Amino acid sequence: MDPYAQNLVGVGLTVRCFSGELLSIQEAGSLCSKVGALFELQGAQVSLVLGAQPPSEPPSAELRTHLTVELRARELSASNDPLRWAACYASYSLIPAMTEQSFAQDVVVRDADGFLLAEASLQGRVVRYVGLGAWAGNTAMNYIVREEEDRVLPETASEHLSEDLYRQLSQLVYNAKVQSELLRSSQAGR
Repeated sequence: MDPYAQNLVGVGLTVRCFSGELLSIQEAGSLCSKVGALFELQGAQVSLVLGAQPPSEPPSAELRTHLTVELRARELSASNDPLRWAACYASYSLIPAMTEQSFAQDVVVRDADGFLLAEASLQGRVVRYVGLGAWAGNTAMNYIVREEEDRVLPETASEHLSEDLYRQLSQLVYNAKVQSELLRSSQAGR
C-alpha cells in the first residue's frame, strides 16, 4: 500500500502513543507526531494523545469513520558484545564494534465504540557498527560496488525502517477502516 495516497479521506483518527521501557515521553511524542503526519497526508483528520489521557477534541460527527490507533514500543533483545568492543579499542577502531537491538511496535486499532478492529506486533532489528574499519569498508563499498539507491549512509537504516513501518501501519489502519465501515453498514441494514 502506498502510504502517501489519499486512503483515509473522511476518517477521524486519534493516534495514542504510550511511553515505556523503550520510548521516553519525548520519543513517544515524536513517534505520535510522525505517525499523525503520515495519516494526515492520507487525508485523515488526526488528533494526538500521549498515554491514557482522553483526547482533547471529541470526534466530529461529520466524519464517516472514527478510529483510535494505539502504539506501544518494547524491546525484545539487545546485544552489546564486550569482546568486540575490546577488540575495537585495542585496534584503534580498525576492528569494528557492534550493537544490536530488536524491538516490537505493538499496534491496536479500535472503532469509536472501542471495538477491536485490528491488532499487530510489528518487529524490527537495528544493527550498528562502530569504528574506522566499518566506516572505511562501507565508504569503499558505496563507491565501488553499490548502486546509489543502495548506499549505506548514517540515515539510511532509519529511513528504511520508517518507510516499512509507515507502509504496514497504513495497511493496518486502512483494513480497520474498511472493516469498521462494513460493520456499520451491516448494523444499519438490520
